[in-house]
Amino acid sequence: MLKASRIAQGIYQGPCPDSTEQVRQSGFHVLVFCAREIQPYIGPDQLRGLRVLYVPMNDSMAEPMTDDEWKAAQSAGQEVARLTAGGARALTTCAMGLNRSGVVNAVALHYRFGVSGRDAIARVRTMRGANALYNPSFVRRLMGLRARAPVA
Repeated sequence: MLKASRIAQGIYQGPCPDSTEQVRQSGFHVLVFCAREIQPYIGPDQLRGLRVLYVPMNDSMAEPMTDDEWKAAQSAGQEVARLTAGGARALTTCAMGLNRSGVVNAVALHYRFGVSGRDAIARVRTMRGANALYNPSFVRRLMGLRARAPVA
């Protein structure tokens, strides 16, 4: 059973699943791997209609988020926003389903619904738990997102 939380319509967050079959059986169309140390290769025979995005990020408090990681998280968040606005269900994962997956989902909330970074952080924490998005480097990046027009 997946230990994922619904963040918003079509947007879910949790730890890395045991298998792509488990993800498919749970009704997901998109699987996002955000933990740098968990980037499994998913072969074509395992995909069968599942879209996989790789967003390898470090979650060290000693090493702030890099510009490349932030760009990758923004790109993945925009894609999750676009796909879920079209009816797809996306599961964004990392080792514990709290920090790195929370960055991508907060960005997705920003682009899909137009919320500010502050509001996106609050939503992820409300739905995933108070310990979500506890990495200050990630929070600083997200706080720079200002409210905007949502995806059509």
